[in-house]
Amino acid sequence: METPKFSIAVIGATNGLGTQNPFFSDRLSINSNFFQFPEESPLIGADDDTFLMYCKSQLKISARNSFLKQKIERPVFKIDETPRPSHFSPEKINERTIKQLDSKRKKRFFQEEFLSERFDETHKPEESSCLSWFIIRNNGIKSIIPDFELKECKLIFNEILTKNIKSHEANFGMCRLYAYEGRYGLAMIYIKDALQISPNDKLYNLWYAMLNMKTIFELDNISQKSLPSGSRMWCCGSRSAGQFSVVFPQLIEKLTIFQGEIDVLWCLMTLSLKNCLEIGREIENPRFYAAKIKEIDNYYGYVAWSDILFSEEGQEAKGRDTLRECIMQYPNRPEAYIKLWQYYYYNVKDFEQSEDIACEAFIRVCGSDDSEYFALLCINYAKSCFKMRKINYALKILQQKYIENPEFPIFLYHIGRLSTKSEDLALNGLAIGTLEECLRQCDKCWHGPIYYWLAKAYLNSKQHVEAYGAMKQSYKYLENSDQRKSHDLKSAMKSLKEGVSALKEVEEILKSESFLKNIDKCKRLCNKIKGLNKLSGEVLQAKILWSEGRKEEAIRELESSAYMASTRIMPYFELLRCLELSEDYLSMRTYGKEMVLKSMNSQLPCTTWVKANIIFAKILVKNNELDRALRVLKALAKIFPITRYAEIPFTLKLQESSTYQDLDEANNLPRNSLGVYSFSSSRNSYASISAPAYSQSYKDQVKKNTFRRNQELLTLLIGEDAPHPEETLESNPDLYENDELDVTGFKKFQNLSIEFEFNNEDLQHQEIMKPMHSDNELCTEFAVSSDPIFLYKIGKIAAMHGINLMDGLYAIEDYLSLLKFEKSIAMKERAAVKALLLKFIILCQLNNIDTAAAVAAEIDPIISQVGWAKKYELFKDFKARHNI
Repeated sequence: METPKFSIAVIGATNGLGTQNPFFSDRLSINSNFFQFPEESPLIGADDDTFLMYCKSQLKISARNSFLKQKIERPVFKIDETPRPSHFSPEKINERTIKQLDSKRKKRFFQEEFLSERFDETHKPEESSCLSWFIIRNNGIKSIIPDFELKECKLIFNEILTKNIKSHEANFGMCRLYAYEGRYGLAMIYIKDALQISPNDKLYNLWYAMLNMKTIFELDNISQKSLPSGSRMWCCGSRSAGQFSVVFPQLIEKLTIFQGEIDVLWCLMTLSLKNCLEIGREIENPRFYAAKIKEIDNYYGYVAWSDILFSEEGQEAKGRDTLRECIMQYPNRPEAYIKLWQYYYYNVKDFEQSEDIACEAFIRVCGSDDSEYFALLCINYAKSCFKMRKINYALKILQQKYIENPEFPIFLYHIGRLSTKSEDLALNGLAIGTLEECLRQCDKCWHGPIYYWLAKAYLNSKQHVEAYGAMKQSYKYLENSDQRKSHDLKSAMKSLKEGVSALKEVEEILKSESFLKNIDKCKRLCNKIKGLNKLSGEVLQAKILWSEGRKEEAIRELESSAYMASTRIMPYFELLRCLELSEDYLSMRTYGKEMVLKSMNSQLPCTTWVKANIIFAKILVKNNELDRALRVLKALAKIFPITRYAEIPFTLKLQESSTYQDLDEANNLPRNSLGVYSFSSSRNSYASISAPAYSQSYKDQVKKNTFRRNQELLTLLIGEDAPHPEETLESNPDLYENDELDVTGFKKFQNLSIEFEFNNEDLQHQEIMKPMHSDNELCTEFAVSSDPIFLYKIGKIAAMHGINLMDGLYAIEDYLSLLKFEKSIAMKERAAVKALLLKFIILCQLNNIDTAAAVAAEIDPIISQVGWAKKYELFKDFKARHNI
């Protein structure tokens, strides 16, 4: 038995053998009766252990000496009391320590649950709160609202204001939308209108204060160098004292009335931190407001304190530690992650630490569907990974999150931006494709930076004409907001202007009637263009030969250029145009197949691949291969982004197809719609417009979309040039390190290897693709196109040739539903009339006369106008044939 420490006195007195030690003789003589036992006592002749236990039982401890009492007495516990550690046995100590730790963990868990419930019920900011503007820096605020919500809500609020300009709710709605875009001047106009109607509204006054601070103190977040000199804003040092004294004292007086709200207190604290008002007289010390916030909610209180600590010299470490403690205590709340990530990423440039913080937020917070910071946290993680040179990993994160959440095209923007910044030519096609798609999906507030990075990507692929056009567009948007980028654009445009101007001049001469008179000038300019871009010069030279009537030479020149160009298919477009004019459809088919196969190169953008397939479908129609043309067009649905904003059942069924028979019979499948979306987002529902949650069918549909170029499918579709029977088509080896997404549980899609057997007659059931888990999926294979033109083409083939009429009808219905995404009203109206005409023709051929008559009545007033002559003749012919 292990000897207890408190028995050392007894051991010393007896030497452990019962023999008296002289050193203790005096002490033992004081109470000599202590060791005098009766003759019949069982301790006479007892062993040491028994003797020691008897001695221990005779010791008396004062009731006030709790320390010794705890050691000497066997503890007595109540049922609900945590046991105290025993000092008698290490095993018991360990057992009771484990019980104590488990008890503490359970207690902490229930405390967190209680705090979470209290937060959700009491202190969660309202959806219309402006607290996010105090948490997020710079342009990050644009990432937390879907672009379609911005566009559609603008239409709704504009319509309300057109009917009733006195609607303060609509004015406030417009204010919020422009604030999300970063256009604070326009937002101020609308919030002032709202305050004129409802001057004492707390929310409106709070937003007015926030917008004033954003416009006044913008230089805290944006460097003066990034702004044009004529539009630089003042800050506290250079600001007019008269202006300041007019604006903020009145606001502070109003906001002070509503000091029970977190966002109001945060606004006042931020204003106090600017040191532009006299502390104690005009405004309280920022610590006062932080303490008030902490009284309402501990978490927000500490995050607010971190702002104060970061603003004080030498206190950054405390601010950082405060945020770290917030993350430990409240791991499922996002604001501390965002603040700490911004500190590491922007302030101290510690990208390794920023990656750790972003990764933790990505795991803990991004799984929540109702987190308004969802997209921002994903983007932050990708940015940090990119800075750590994990390029493939960063792109995969963004790609997968876009597949799961296609209502956030901001993911596409960052895919394109990071791919361009990597300066890797293997990613250039991905960059151009995603940025071009961004222009279709993103709101105009993103067009400046989109065009900027698109111009860089075009330059990387030596597409100088396209780059010059993108630069002009970017400069138009960024001229008054980003001086640095504007200066870069001006310099780049100056270097390209001469060559691009020469190219445009030649094309204008070729279109003019005086072409033959200027042939020598054209040739001189053409040689000049070849110095800038050899391929563009060769294509232009072929155009000159064609215009001179030397058609065979022009075709040979284009054939040579097409053969030599490995990552450009521009010569094919011109070659096919010339062959079409020559009505050589068989040659068109041959070169069309080559074009489609070359377009599968990942260094070419997805938009080029889609264009090549649509042209090839047109060639198949000219060669009377209608079924194959329809299949090629239907296969493009696989890269169409799923949307909950429109009902497109036919497109969704095409996406579900796993065999060619499924493609052919898509109109026979049950048409279970995913539901029509109501102009709102499940992430950040807007004002009083409610948003439906993700349905299970929507989540299942996401897994069926491959978002990649289907080499295997289209190789089969184009026919004779299939590989050897024993050959298997596989994807190229990965271009980057093999990063594993070991914490995210991503759903992956893998290129299926398809073995072709020429003797297999039942290719109708050949699988074309299916979703699979894969850690080796190439990020360069990612492809997305929201252009619904393939649906219109399906409808046109069905209507004009009288085949697959139900396919054509369903395709046109989906196309009409998707036209709401078209930004140009004029183009939208014209496309709708053309689609309705096809629908009318199909309905006539299906003998659905009543519905056809209703469609005819709808388009008759428009199609009879000037500019629709051919279509009007076709329309009248079908009306006459079916007595409509």
